[in-house]
Amino acid sequence: MKQKYFFNKLYQFKKFVFFVALFVKTTIDDFLQQAIITM
Repeated sequence: MKQKYFFNKLYQFKKFVFFVALFVKTTIDDFLQQAIITM
């Protein structure tokens, strides 16, 4: 039971990290496109 809870937490954490990484990537992509346009 405890192991299942641990894996559930791990899964939620991985999902959270994935969304943060995705957000950071899109932000960086937007920033780079703005930089390229202004250059």
